Amino acid sequence: ISFVFGRKERRMSGEGEGGEGNGESESDSKRTIAIQLLSFGYRFGQPKDTVFNFNARKLKNPGKCSVGRTGLSARLRKEVLALPGAKELCAQIVERAKSELLLRKRLMSRQSGMEVEMKQEKVEVEGEKESESREKENAETQQVAENEHRNVVKIGVGCEIGRHRSVSLVVEAAKLLRGEGVVVLEPIHRDIEARKSSGSKNAHGKQRGGKGKFQAR
Repeated sequence: ISFVFGRKERRMSGEGEGGEGNGESESDSKRTIAIQLLSFGYRFGQPKDTVFNFNARKLKNPGKCSVGRTGLSARLRKEVLALPGAKELCAQIVERAKSELLLRKRLMSRQSGMEVEMKQEKVEVEGEKESESREKENAETQQVAENEHRNVVKIGVGCEIGRHRSVSLVVEAAKLLRGEGVVVLEPIHRDIEARKSSGSKNAHGKQRGGKGKFQAR
């Protein structure tokens, strides 16, 4: 049993059952919608494939605790969540995710009803069976691709470089959503290694920050 949107969703394995049981399982699978949270750094640009991006730059930098750590560290997450406004922002992320899920589910239900009506009309029309079979196969292949895309709602959370505040909020929000029974995919931390790969040196080859000091973002 899985819980989606706080409601029980029945799944039937179809093992040892007829085609009817398998049909219900496939339908339930297509209707399951998942959330995926993405952390990023505004310094490297906003993601284009999210339905909404939250700005965590308004939160104060976590300070010395961030040295050598990312938001994947439980200690740093505790520091970030203790910042003024952090828990409120995390709650906003959770609520937005749930509202986007509900909206997506309604849209999919409406589209599903339209598809059923179109299929019923096609049944009444008899044509060249081989051509129709090929068209149906192509349509089903395209539908699978569309379902894979529309069944995932992606929401972004950004801070300056995408290593501390945004990562901490994404990890915490994902945990809260899972606790409420929402299907949450593994979060994406797009820029968590960007500081290392892009180099922490300036155009003159000198270390940023001066005197070895690390400034959290």
